[in-house]
Amino acid sequence: MPAISLLDYANQTNDPMRRGLVQKITNESIFLRMLRFIPVDGFTYSYGRQDTLGGIAFRAINGSYTPDTGVINPLIESLAIMGGEVRTDRQIVNKQGDIVRANSIGAKIKKAGLYYDKYVIKGDPANDPLQFYGLNGRLTGNQVITAGANGAALTLDMLDRALDAVVGSNSQKKIVCSKAVRRKISSLLKATAGGASMMDAAGQVSMYDGAAIELLDEDGDESAILDFNETQGSSDVTTSLYVVRPGSDSDGEYVQGLIGSKMIEHVEVGLLGTYYSDLVEANIGLAVFHPRAACRIKGITNA
Repeated sequence: MPAISLLDYANQTNDPMRRGLVQKITNESIFLRMLRFIPVDGFTYSYGRQDTLGGIAFRAINGSYTPDTGVINPLIESLAIMGGEVRTDRQIVNKQGDIVRANSIGAKIKKAGLYYDKYVIKGDPANDPLQFYGLNGRLTGNQVITAGANGAALTLDMLDRALDAVVGSNSQKKIVCSKAVRRKISSLLKATAGGASMMDAAGQVSMYDGAAIELLDEDGDESAILDFNETQGSSDVTTSLYVVRPGSDSDGEYVQGLIGSKMIEHVEVGLLGTYYSDLVEANIGLAVFHPRAACRIKGITNA
């Protein structure tokens, strides 16, 4: 099976419960909605990343080329087990019916989608070996732009540099940020427009230079995923913005998700004493297949 969006998977499955779970989780998560996912059997995904291309040269008549395949490095990505148990008191089910269980499962699914968003950004097995690596742990070198040694306000020049750091046309990229940073982008664009028209001056922008803006909100525990709580130099009140190029339906393109071949599973454990138990779970992860598939601007202050 090629890489697939979870919404496309939901449309193909005949299991109404699984379809409902997938649609609920993608409606609450920008990365589950944005990314294509590669189905994986097992807990690891092995692939080769071509870091340098094979050589090209001229040749004379009757001459030959020197064989050269470039440099291909074997890499392995690990999937993490993510999910939770839903317990519903049997007396509540007796009085109100199975809709109570369904609502409880739906609430758990909402949180699971936001939880995945959080760890696409902040996942770090060095802090917790049960996690998968997120973007903060992957992006280095030219793929990280620092706003200032001790933090600084975002500028359109920084945003332009971040877009240029990611391969491809801007229409293929997504700008991922908080609502506060989106307001800053809108303010900068309005200032640049100088009130030339109502369109330039009104409302919040949804795109910048051809790239759609996606907003990361809370993580399910009422905590902002991209809050002004990151440390940059002497400042501990900064945040980050990301430019991401999602891959297509072909395996091994740019940024893609990894998910177990059974996708998102619902297990109806059943009545256990005084409560009904339902398990919602997935093997899930992230892969960045191109060294310029994403970029981070860090150290952005709320100024």
